[in-house]
Amino acid sequence: MKIQALVVEQKDAPFVPEELELEQPGPGEALVRVVASGVCHTDAITQAGDMPLPLPGVLGHEGSGVVEAVGDGVTNVAVGDHVIMGWPYCGQCRNCRRGEHRYCELLGPAVASGRRFIGPAAGTSAYTRADGSTLSGHFFGQSSFATHSLANANALVPVDPDVPLELVGVLACGITTGAGAVLNTARPEPGESLVVYGAGAVGLAAVMAARNTPATTIIAIDLHDNRLELATRFGATHVINSSREDALERIREVCGGPADYAIDCTGVVPVIEEAAEAVGMLGTLILIGGAPAAARFSLDHMRTLWGKRVVGTLGGSGTSQDLIPALIRLYQQGRFPFDELVRYYGFDQVDQAFADSHSGRPSSPCCASPRRRERRREGRPLPPARESRARRTSPAAACPDGERDRDGGGGPHLVAGPPPPHPVPVYAIRARHAFDGTRFLPGGATVVVDAGRIAAVDGPRTQPPAGVEVLEHPGTLLPGLVDCHAHLVADGTVGGLERAGAMTGEELDAVILDSLRAQVRAGVTTVRDLGDRDFRTLGHRDHPGLPRVVAAGPPLTVPGGHCHYLGGAVEGDLRVAVDGHADRGVDLVKVMASGGFATPGTDMLGAQFTPADLVAVVERAHERGLPVVAHAHSLLGIRYALEAGVDGIEHFTGLSPEGVRLDDALLDEAARRGTAVDLTMGNDRALQALIGQPPPPLAALLTRLGLTSYEEFYAERVALLGRLRRHGVTVVSGVDSGIAPPKRHGNVWRTVGEMVEAGFPVDEALAAATSAAARACGLGGETGRLAAGLAADLLLVDGDLARDVTPLGSPRAVHVRGVPGVPG
Repeated sequence: MKIQALVVEQKDAPFVPEELELEQPGPGEALVRVVASGVCHTDAITQAGDMPLPLPGVLGHEGSGVVEAVGDGVTNVAVGDHVIMGWPYCGQCRNCRRGEHRYCELLGPAVASGRRFIGPAAGTSAYTRADGSTLSGHFFGQSSFATHSLANANALVPVDPDVPLELVGVLACGITTGAGAVLNTARPEPGESLVVYGAGAVGLAAVMAARNTPATTIIAIDLHDNRLELATRFGATHVINSSREDALERIREVCGGPADYAIDCTGVVPVIEEAAEAVGMLGTLILIGGAPAAARFSLDHMRTLWGKRVVGTLGGSGTSQDLIPALIRLYQQGRFPFDELVRYYGFDQVDQAFADSHSGRPSSPCCASPRRRERRREGRPLPPARESRARRTSPAAACPDGERDRDGGGGPHLVAGPPPPHPVPVYAIRARHAFDGTRFLPGGATVVVDAGRIAAVDGPRTQPPAGVEVLEHPGTLLPGLVDCHAHLVADGTVGGLERAGAMTGEELDAVILDSLRAQVRAGVTTVRDLGDRDFRTLGHRDHPGLPRVVAAGPPLTVPGGHCHYLGGAVEGDLRVAVDGHADRGVDLVKVMASGGFATPGTDMLGAQFTPADLVAVVERAHERGLPVVAHAHSLLGIRYALEAGVDGIEHFTGLSPEGVRLDDALLDEAARRGTAVDLTMGNDRALQALIGQPPPPLAALLTRLGLTSYEEFYAERVALLGRLRRHGVTVVSGVDSGIAPPKRHGNVWRTVGEMVEAGFPVDEALAAATSAAARACGLGGETGRLAAGLAADLLLVDGDLARDVTPLGSPRAVHVRGVPGVPG
């Protein structure tokens, strides 16, 4: 299969995007679509030629993604699983049998031969260039600087689909190195003391881990006060700035003598030698930092003889399958906030990420595959980006004398995606009633927000940490709403979408911002834009205080077809058109499978594309890591879209020359495929009644279908909602916002009432506008629920929504990624 990868041609050469051919998985292997990848010092020294990987090659060894295929004999993961790619190991040698996979006797060829190291294809590379030559891959068993990775299946660590994949890739190496050095190697006992040299990403991970042990003295040493402030926040009981204090003297003062453990995260020889002096008899020096090749250090023989131990650790020791899930659980409990060590970069910014990490900027970078976030294809294993937005960023590891960090197994990490939000204060909301995205919480809830993320969801009587401001709310707290179908370039007036086709860029930007403001005033914190002009919405994805945007760019259509004035008409190869959208950075692809109301003269009863056309769009989009949503009013368009395997269908009207025809078998097929269906309702029916007769194209169509009024057509749609639920079809909320006055921006709350009218229980109706909608947008691990670790996208309304959903239309407050605001 064709993939995109970042290739290093030779020593010290830059990372260059290149299309490669990747083999399908063989026995014991799995094909993983990469969502994000951490970047650490090990990648940098390999690029510099200090590791023996033959170049040219594909690097990256902190990947996370979704399994797309598995080879023979693979039983630990299945297609669709969300995974972190851990360290490779043979499973047969003495060390592997002891459970020490990091010290597999085949570790050298496993991580740096550039070839498979076990199995029937051992010694071969699965990566081929356009000229037929092979190049090195399989770096640490994954080569995650690519859209897809061929990984050893036994190294994969499955994670819950709700865990943000773009965040957790860094757990594959660097963060676990610091944490595992404490939890697996040191294992401090009650009352013991531990010193961490170098408060960078790995050192701070060690501090966080130490806070979860019985150690009572945790000392962090660094040259930079801002890093030491973070260390204090993460659990250090004492900090030492070694540029101003004698570290050894201060350690003995704090500990009443030598420390029990010292962990070196710098790889700097003088620091290592000092750390050895920081521990006494029966004390342990643990080496994490990766020093330059052939580096040597000296110890005092006599003092070492008196029971002092010097221990090296790789990747935190133990197994990925044990350590990574444990750290995720601690993170979800608020006890291991590693997310604050992550700064996000785009796939094309890998060189900048390395430069920032080497410059000592306070960040821990992470890069994603050429899309911005992971979308689950149920879903989504795919599209937009990343969007998991990380919390605050923190400093990279510090080293003396201007040395750059050499955190063994990982200095700062690079995870791709949008930039982190602006820091916001810690606060809590205590609500009498609460809906968490899937169910109502008995008695309400107390939600703690820290740095724009939900830090904890507790009972209503739980007291937040001391000093945290508590906002009391007598009504209902729930996740912010998600509008799955909007046109931000349309202003909600008659003909607004068509006028967008002739606007200037500045005019489009103004309309987009006005549309986003209208959405957030109505409680919407995420908008999926399914048709703009000139890819203009891509520049408006993450405005502070406004809804995040999942953007499709101009929809693909036929010349003269529906919405052709937006610039998405395709005359040639549809695959090339998809590539063009992917290269522009869209989060998903929208294709017009039928005509539409907004473009008179288009065929709403037939199909704009053949089945083969739609298959080509879906296959290429999925190859590029993008989901596909089809606009389909016609029965024929719906059938073609389902057969092609699209991820979602908009409108789903079922128009045919004989009327509206949606038989049970078609609904069962949509349910079986897991296709997300959005009926684009949410009209302002009162305004529709004031307007009177529908526009001529719609009136003519209603007459052709044997319907006498818009209200009769609307009743058919409400009935269809009930049928979709009974057949188990995934229903999500969307309005087609902006295309007409009854569909102005901010109407998505109305879809909840319509679902209740159709027979949905209130919790299911609310889920369709929150958690289910977020999953359809590829953001199930980022928003849509009240859950620790997710973005603090919160909506506060009056009353108890379990009894009456009407207050959704009058929000009291909306918090967008933790930024409070009062709609007005």
